[in-house]
Amino acid sequence: MKKWIVLFWVGVFWVGCRSHSDSVIRIDMSEIRGEIDLKFGDIATDCRLVRLETKPEALLEGWFKIWVGDRYIVTYGNEEMHLFSAIGEHIRRLSVNGRGPGEFEYISCLTVDEKTDRLYFSDVGKQNSLSVIDLKTGEFVKAFELPSARPEEMVLVHDSVLFCLPAYRKAAYELYQVTLDGDFLEGFPRQQPIGTKIMNDPFLIVHENACYFMPVGTDTLFRVVDGQKIPQCIFDGLRAVDGEKGKEMGTTVSIRYYSTDYMFVQLQYLKRMERKFGENVYTFDGDPDVCLVAWEDGQVKRVRGIYVDELHYIMTDYDLMISEKYVCQAISAMEFREHIQTDDISYRSWYTHMKDDDNPVLLIGKRF
Repeated sequence: MKKWIVLFWVGVFWVGCRSHSDSVIRIDMSEIRGEIDLKFGDIATDCRLVRLETKPEALLEGWFKIWVGDRYIVTYGNEEMHLFSAIGEHIRRLSVNGRGPGEFEYISCLTVDEKTDRLYFSDVGKQNSLSVIDLKTGEFVKAFELPSARPEEMVLVHDSVLFCLPAYRKAAYELYQVTLDGDFLEGFPRQQPIGTKIMNDPFLIVHENACYFMPVGTDTLFRVVDGQKIPQCIFDGLRAVDGEKGKEMGTTVSIRYYSTDYMFVQLQYLKRMERKFGENVYTFDGDPDVCLVAWEDGQVKRVRGIYVDELHYIMTDYDLMISEKYVCQAISAMEFREHIQTDDISYRSWYTHMKDDDNPVLLIGKRF
């Protein structure tokens, strides 16, 4: 088995070149230089709207996430998991909240192998294991043990390998690989952060046949190439996390989207942490800032909104959901109806048959 080599580049600063594959980019997050409006077409290509079919047995209520592929759309949330076709037709319910085989308490991540019609998901209630569902039948297939802590993020690479990124700070591996049958391939043992120790959400994405990841508790984004973990960029200008009770906690930085030209980064400012009823309770200073970091010049700008050509309006409240190939934004039926009423667009026929509590409309684009 190949060993994964950890390469540390220290003291390499941003030099203003477009190519960012051969050096570590240092990004100063302490200085936000103005604001910017984006178009959804700047984020993705082949943009389309998909109206998820509304049925009594397939109502999406409350909080939910979405995975989008070439053939399938999967929704999962607090209560149920549903399978839709690529054009929004409901196919079947896949799973429900529970503790039985194939059921879930809270799904942290999932992905789909569309070649074999199998779905893989990680459940908080089933530590260190993945569950598998057959999409053709909707039946639970099996669950298999993982070599480390359950993944908080997971992607399918080359249709054969699952990259798993745990959120647990004491996990044996920062990132590890398993086959679709659960056989362990290799992994990066957990290391001390290169730079400032911060609080962040783990981030994992596949881009141009390379895997990029940001482990929990670090200010560094890594790129995986040929079994090597290479620092890609380091976030400078962040307040370090102070773990002592009642003290200022510092800055949280979490990557929300990654592309060839830029990435979205969310900044939040922690004031303090308190331990209540066995859980950490965080107090934040103001609302989070969603910033665009351009690879071309390293500048950081606050994103005011994302303009959607198909709807002629600007999204100011958005939660982009990323899969291996697509980026997706859910728009509630009520919000969609409001904008159709005031704009002359080609989707007006949907308004005639749409109710405010119907399933959402999805804005989907192919990542580049």
